[in-house]
Amino acid sequence: MGNSRPKLVLDTNVPGKLVSLYRDQQESIVRRSNRQFRLIASPQTHLELINEIISGAETHFGVDQDKFRLMVGTGQIQFLPFRFTFALLSALGMEVSLPLLAGGSGPTTP
Repeated sequence: MGNSRPKLVLDTNVPGKLVSLYRDQQESIVRRSNRQFRLIASPQTHLELINEIISGAETHFGVDQDKFRLMVGTGQIQFLPFRFTFALLSALGMEVSLPLLAGGSGPTTP
């Protein structure tokens, strides 16, 4: 039996809006979202938020960290497949592993 909590799919702008509007309530939002939802994000969203931390101005470092913390939360985040992986699977039925990220050996067919 799967997880019965509904999915909450996060895009890059969601943590930014929440942090800017409700920064003083961030911990409560993180706890509640992790308790009530399964957090889902695209790898692209994850990378965009990491990039904001790495390449951002020092004056925004804390805000960028808060946005990332809000997305990841306290629980396990589930990642959607990369766009090209999803497209190949959906259109051609090809399962593709990512050698650099997953230690795989490349495309396979079911």
